[in-house]
Formats: sequence, C-alpha cells, structure tokens
Amino acid sequence: MKNILFVVSVFFALSGLTSELVYTLADLQKLYKDKSYKEGLAHMKDIAPTNRDKQWTDLLQNLATGYLSSLKNGKTNYKAMVFMDQILDDHPSLSNAKEFMRMRAELGLEIYQVCFQYNDFECYKEFISFVRRDSSNFDIKYKIAKEVRKRMSDAKSIPFFAEALKGQNKEYCKDEDLKLALKAGLSKDTNTEEAKSAQEVAFGECFQELISSIKEAIKESDNAKKLACKTMIKKNALSGIAKKKCQNF
Repeated sequence: MKNILFVVSVFFALSGLTSELVYTLADLQKLYKDKSYKEGLAHMKDIAPTNRDKQWTDLLQNLATGYLSSLKNGKTNYKAMVFMDQILDDHPSLSNAKEFMRMRAELGLEIYQVCFQYNDFECYKEFISFVRRDSSNFDIKYKIAKEVRKRMSDAKSIPFFAEALKGQNKEYCKDEDLKLALKAGLSKDTNTEEAKSAQEVAFGECFQELISSIKEAIKESDNAKKLACKTMIKKNALSGIAKKKCQNF
C-alpha cells in the first residue's frame, strides 16, 4: 500500500512539474503580446514538431525580431548576441528570416565594435563565426571588414572581406582597404586562415581589379609567391622577370 501511495505521489508531483514547464501556443502568444520575448523564445520547443505550423513559424520570427528590437532600444551587450545565436542553433529556419538576420547583423556590428575595445583576440574569433553564419547582408559584412582592418590589422580583415565579396558587388573590388588586406594576407604563412582567404579573394570576383596588388605582394613576399604564382602564370597575368621568378614556386 505504501509503495502504491509513493508511486501515485511521484506521478502527481511530476505532472505538476510538467504543467509548469511546458508552454502552449496560447502561452507563447501571450508572452509575445506582453513583450516577454526572451522567455517566449526559450520555450518555443515546448510545441511538438508535428504541431509547428505556419502560425508557430510566424510566432518564432516575431519573438526573435521583437527581442532584437528590444535590444536596439536599450543597452546591447555581448551576452545578448550569444543568446540570439543559441536560438539560431535551436531553430535553423530563422536563418531564412530576412528581417531577423538583417537586425542580427546590424546589432552584431554595434556590439562587436564595443567588444574590440576590450579583447581583440576573443572578439575576432567570435566575430568571424558570427559573420559566416549569415548568407546575406553583404553590405554589413563589408562594413565589418573595414572595422576589423581599422581596429586590428590588414591581414586579420581579409577573411571578412572574403565573406563580403560573396555578395558579388564589384564596387567593393576598388576599395583601398581591400587591397591592403589582400597584400597582407598573401604575405602570411600558406596554412593560415588569412592566407587562404587572401588566395580566395585574389582569384575571385575582383581578380582584374586586384592584379596590381597581387603583383606587388609577389614581389615583396615568398609566401605570396607560393600562394599566387602558379595561378598568375596560368592566367597569363605575368611576364618578363616577374614570370621567371615565379616559375620556381
């Protein structure tokens, strides 16, 4: 008899606990209406996958953009962006929500500008991952690249320029900051992230605009020769002494 009473009491205890933790769609809609965006986002998975219809998807996007809007109207901080990317991990479909991703990019730039004032290295590691998760908003990525070059170094900015150039905006190809970043990236050891990004940029969409910068880098650095000579020769972009010096690399 005691065992039965124990089982029954545990059952009701767990039932009470479950009812407190699991939110309904109506609960989540109420949280959105009350602007309790963060709490709502934390409980979106309470709805079973089979019940995640358009209404649920719209609510997810509304909660996410509402949360970012609340950050824009208040004090933004690094932890808030970490939380937002945790939500992106939980709900990858948000990466297709244009308004959310745009707001995320704009806020990210603001937050990381502050972050760079305190810890360049940690911010850099987090920032490149942050940028690569966004398959759009290339104009903001371009601004970020220029910000990194200003706050860190020419070479450190080239992976960000590589991301921005995936938007195929030829106007970026003329940028003097890009040319400085490219030369610095090509001078790095060939197995570094900066070197790999520089090689990608050098022989990508902006090749014609960057030929002079590539030649300058080759002239000044053996690492640049290792990274660029073979492709430059293949593209018939070198001649005379420059081509002869490149043939050994």
